[in-house]
Amino acid sequence: MKILRVLTHLTASNLRDSLVSTFMRFPLPASFVVLLFAQVATLIALDPSGATKDVLGEAMLTTVLMALLSVAVYLYFEVNAISKLWRIFADVGVLIFGLCFYYTVAQSLFASFNTELLLYTVMTIFGIVMAISAVPFITALLHRESGQEGFYIFNFRLVLAIIMSAIVGAVVMLLGSIAWAAISTLFDIHINDVYAYWGNFSMVLLAPIFFLTLMPRVVLQSAELKRELSVIRDIKFYAFIIKYIALPAVIFYFFILYSYSVKVLLNFSTWPHGEVAWMVISFSVFGYLVYVASCAFEGEYKLARVFRKALPLVVLPQLAMLFYAIGLRIAQYDVTMNRYLVVAFGLWLLSVSLYFIFSKEKQLGVLPLSLFIFTLLISFGPWSVYNYPEVRQLSRLKANLTEAGMLTQEGEVLSAEARKEQGEPAPSTELSREIYSGIEYLCQTHGCDSLQGIFSKQMQSWDADNYTTVNKLAEYLGVQEYREPMRGEVFKRFENKSYSYSVVHVSGYDYLVDLNFAPPALLGGPKPRGQVGLYSASIDLSKEELRVYKEGRLAEVFDLSEMMREIKSGDSTALTQELAGKSMNVRLEFSEVSLPAGEVLADSKGGYASGRVLIKLK
Repeated sequence: MKILRVLTHLTASNLRDSLVSTFMRFPLPASFVVLLFAQVATLIALDPSGATKDVLGEAMLTTVLMALLSVAVYLYFEVNAISKLWRIFADVGVLIFGLCFYYTVAQSLFASFNTELLLYTVMTIFGIVMAISAVPFITALLHRESGQEGFYIFNFRLVLAIIMSAIVGAVVMLLGSIAWAAISTLFDIHINDVYAYWGNFSMVLLAPIFFLTLMPRVVLQSAELKRELSVIRDIKFYAFIIKYIALPAVIFYFFILYSYSVKVLLNFSTWPHGEVAWMVISFSVFGYLVYVASCAFEGEYKLARVFRKALPLVVLPQLAMLFYAIGLRIAQYDVTMNRYLVVAFGLWLLSVSLYFIFSKEKQLGVLPLSLFIFTLLISFGPWSVYNYPEVRQLSRLKANLTEAGMLTQEGEVLSAEARKEQGEPAPSTELSREIYSGIEYLCQTHGCDSLQGIFSKQMQSWDADNYTTVNKLAEYLGVQEYREPMRGEVFKRFENKSYSYSVVHVSGYDYLVDLNFAPPALLGGPKPRGQVGLYSASIDLSKEELRVYKEGRLAEVFDLSEMMREIKSGDSTALTQELAGKSMNVRLEFSEVSLPAGEVLADSKGGYASGRVLIKLK
């Protein structure tokens, strides 16, 4: 392969020529790589915290996206005759995209990290990578020209270039780290952050530039395409991965999904779990990646032929389950970013499945190109994945506040105290939970500034983080947080109000240990030098026992059945008790005990407890 031959020409002059040609071919992407390298170096040098660190993180994430997008743009330029003026407009468009991303998603992601924004960011990166694989073939797709072989070969080379550059970066980082470790050990030379700087050079600068150097060009000659495709088919390792690992894995995944579908159809009351939506999306996307990869083997491998015909049809029923599952959640709790993304990518899977079922051409480039278009469509505008859920959740919150009598027609928000003085009833438990979850979602996902339109009067004097703001608003309104109980098990919590975390009187005792603390020696680590007595204590609430260990060996067991009966009866004084044993007396002080209110599950171990144990040896 041509890519592998690059490593045989690593001379100084060839390296210089390769760098010059790479910067000439990809000036903007290469510049972004250098900028990212400088940003990471700044982060290492300054070691900032707080807002400065967040700003650098936002800038680095935005730079990564702009670098990837600019690669796609330049590949399109390379295949199509585009005037310099349009190229300038395209470069400006990349910068505008970066600014929009920086001032919306990036800032929100770093200000209040949450999985929904992270998921959208990952999908945006994936969508832009898909654009890199598809843009050289846009003209062929628009003119309905056959470009299957060229698309397949280009993307095979692209994946190989990614793998090669990652390996080169990792190897250079490892070899340099070993060399510096030897130098620092032998010559007693120590420089701060050497490994961080070398990792930055290897993985952030060298690997991406090497990737740009290996970036394949589009092959158009029919004879060369057939020859390259034949070479790819003859790679035994690649053929084995596709035929005997990827294809069976996709088939097995869809077997799991269809088995679940049969299960829920037989017991319709359980239909369906919300997690199944992302499973359908993940398995389907993986299935279509294998659909593309197995194209080269369709003529010679029967399973690949059957799989490529069946996959679009197999995906459709699972999409029906996806839309039903997410529809139930939206009907209950309205649109969030997570549900929006499920619907958006469900629609994308539906559109590409219908295309591969009914289209005669069945162009492979439609897959990555359509995903990139979907990513762009949901990224900007009032309908975007960031703006639309925010508007819907704000409207829902206002409606719930109005229903609870907390929001007047004049826009004034009444506190729990004010409503109580007016004789207004407290909101129902369900409505209270709805209001709390709405405030929490908006604050954690879109930032607490999104609530200024409702709570501007209450929030104007607060200088608090998101978590504190949510709690303050909940206290002001008199609403409560709600968490789903684990596996249907409901715990009852007993708290020791007199427990002190800072000051403890230990006179009259020999040792004080934290409850459920395992010292290093019990975890297989070394025992501290010169320490004769190493005590620890653990509790098993299911057996109602306190166990005290000395140097890893069980020293004493205390029965807590009577103490637990008193605690369950609601006696708060029982949370602290003196217990007598054969070799020692102990004072057990619970800070908190959480016990199952119903039947104890096998894996619950009877609940949870925290506190300390004071030990007096006899």
